[in-house]
Amino acid sequence: MSTQDQERAAFEAEFAKLGYLWSDSNKEKAYLGWRMALAFAARWQPIETAPRGEVEFLATDGEMVDKAWFGWMGGEPEEPVFLRAHWVSWNPTLWMPLPPLPKPAQAPKLQSNALWPPGVCASRWNDNISTDKHRTQEEAEGVCRMLQREGFGGNGKAFPLRVWVSEIQQPPVVPGLESKT
Repeated sequence: MSTQDQERAAFEAEFAKLGYLWSDSNKEKAYLGWRMALAFAARWQPIETAPRGEVEFLATDGEMVDKAWFGWMGGEPEEPVFLRAHWVSWNPTLWMPLPPLPKPAQAPKLQSNALWPPGVCASRWNDNISTDKHRTQEEAEGVCRMLQREGFGGNGKAFPLRVWVSEIQQPPVVPGLESKT
């Protein structure tokens, strides 16, 4: 029997103890969640094996998890201790490496634009154009459609004279009215 088969059998045994009647798809989701929990739990290691020096890692004392490192409190020479945020000494029992940082979100590159009748919208360029930044063409077009359908502020009283999507421009330029110099 493979390791994965053994894991599945252990899950089935624990799952059967619950006495629930689950659909196959919910049972499969529960199994995948159970495997993820096991994998995550396996990453915790005894604190004695934590890196020394000022390498940061996650640590827990069984009640809380915090970023920690092994170092000195400062002042007179002393035994190094485990430290956490704000240089607080504590006694964690387990540690794991910090997970990789998430990839930064894509910066907005497009903007939705709406030209309003005079007196509806004040902009910093005094041009009656409102703008909003977006990451995708679909987001920008969705805002333009909403403004045409619902009007300024969604109250159905004032509607844009024109809407368009452009790259981010400051100030915004109405298509067809660009300077031709």
